[in-house]
Amino acid sequence: MRGLVTLIGALASCVSRVDVTHVVLRDRTRVAVAMGSATVLPVGSDRVELQPGATLARGGYDGRAIYISSPSGGVYVAQSRHLDLLGSASELLSFDGNDVRVHWTSKHRDRRGRVWFAEPNIALDLITPRDNVASIDYESHVQRNDDAGLEISGMAWMGVWAAGGGALMGVGIHEHETFITTTGAIMVALGVTALALMIREYRAQDEHHAITVR
Repeated sequence: MRGLVTLIGALASCVSRVDVTHVVLRDRTRVAVAMGSATVLPVGSDRVELQPGATLARGGYDGRAIYISSPSGGVYVAQSRHLDLLGSASELLSFDGNDVRVHWTSKHRDRRGRVWFAEPNIALDLITPRDNVASIDYESHVQRNDDAGLEISGMAWMGVWAAGGGALMGVGIHEHETFITTTGAIMVALGVTALALMIREYRAQDEHHAITVR
């Protein structure tokens, strides 16, 4: 049984997903920034000190970017109108009445954002009206390692496991041995379930979804 769990875990490591959420804004000057329930950078405000030495400001290379700066460097929160954020839409987005909230941390920062310092893990919300959001798209990219043989052999092994459980069930029923029958049934259930999961992962494809804003 331990070998079965090990094999399933090894197969799961063959397939991983990278989630990216694309948010396209119309106008970054209509974006406020909040920390928790407090709005720290309202629309129309230029800058605020988040903590000693760390400032949240508007400006940057085009005068409209939103960024965090410190004496040792900085990081863009909204470098352009196009926010390409690492993470799923369910993690990063929430809708509050007429507003859209984009949850931002250093983990989920804009992939094009540049980081020169190891800032504390500051969590921010970008808040903007729904009519300021041009589009939202969510992508899930499948990434595989090079050991495709492990996936195929794992599925074959699960098939053999389930078939062995079926044979064991047959023996138990024929011999009226409840323990053998139950053991075989458990093997079949585990084998079929694991095989179904492995096939699903093996056939996994990239996904793309447009999210309705209004």
